Amino acid sequence: MGGDTAWLTTVGTAIYAVAFATVWLSIGASFIFLLVGFRAVEVELLESATIDGAGKLRKIFSIMIPIASPQIFFVIFLNITNSFKAFGQIKLLTGGGPANSTETLIYSIYKEAIMNGRFETACALSLILFLVIFVVTRIQMFFEKKTVHYQ
Repeated sequence: MGGDTAWLTTVGTAIYAVAFATVWLSIGASFIFLLVGFRAVEVELLESATIDGAGKLRKIFSIMIPIASPQIFFVIFLNITNSFKAFGQIKLLTGGGPANSTETLIYSIYKEAIMNGRFETACALSLILFLVIFVVTRIQMFFEKKTVHYQ
């Protein structure tokens, strides 16, 4: 092959390699949830839109996405919350390195509590993580009321 493949040991690329692994882990479940959402669109509804002269893009944006919006929103929410839990990928792939470039808040909590024995710092970081997740969840709940359409 002849190329440099040190993705996990280079500061500039390690975080992208971990992000790719995290996306790879969640893509299967995301696909299934989205498939269920888009399969909920009734064929008769799409056929009537075709008869009315709607093109493919019009059917996607005016019919399919609004009907599947609960599943789309759920997948977005699931992936955002899973990104806060990306501990295993970091621990297994890089251990927080190189030069702490892949260290996240959850990994910092682990490092402070387990590796350094500073439980008070880990507790404070855990509280910060809780507050961040709480704020993100509240924002998502607000947007869910505005954007998700149930029938």
